[in-house]
Amino acid sequence: MECDAPIDSASAEMNHDTHVVSTQATPMSVQFLLGGDK
Repeated sequence: MECDAPIDSASAEMNHDTHVVSTQATPMSVQFLLGGDK
């Protein structure tokens, strides 16, 4: 979900970055837990 946040909402931007990192890291962690990239 992309949303155009106000330029002065730095906390929202950091939240977005953290969310993106979590979203990208989770599938890799799940793959690792399921046995890596066989």
